[in-house]
Amino acid sequence: MNYFNIYFFTRFRFVLLILIISLPVSCTEDNPEQAFRNGNYIRAFELWKPLAENGDMNAAYYLGLHYYLGLGVKNNHALARQWYEKAAEKGHPSAQLSLGTMYQDGDTVTQNFVTAYMWYYASAIQGNEIAPKKMNILRREMKLFPNQVNQAEELASPYIMNPKFEMNEPPVL
Repeated sequence: MNYFNIYFFTRFRFVLLILIISLPVSCTEDNPEQAFRNGNYIRAFELWKPLAENGDMNAAYYLGLHYYLGLGVKNNHALARQWYEKAAEKGHPSAQLSLGTMYQDGDTVTQNFVTAYMWYYASAIQGNEIAPKKMNILRREMKLFPNQVNQAEELASPYIMNPKFEMNEPPVL
């Protein structure tokens, strides 16, 4: 063999080896968060679904997000709400925020400011930084009477699993 053939085949084998080594990494993502971050929404959904069906509140939240935004699945706000509810009831602050927004906007549910405030309050107490802003909007636009705010805060207590603030003093921005 001449020098060119040796060089070509050596180089070819090296490139082939690199492709073979990297192929399993790029084709199989077993971590749903990594798949989601990489934009592989179909794979992320496939990985999260069994976890959510087995009660994982983080996976349930992400299924809601997939359905709400139509990431890897057909956009379906009713299914998004169902998954958000499962996660929110277990204390997932982002799911609580999302569910509160759906109740505030009347998105697949009857518009209900008390329920929206309840979910925002639960989310805020658990450290979500956006929820207090949404609570303030409801109060500032006078969507709720003071007794309704108190009622919403009482209704939220079963859904606060990991409080970051005192129940009677949510962070208000």
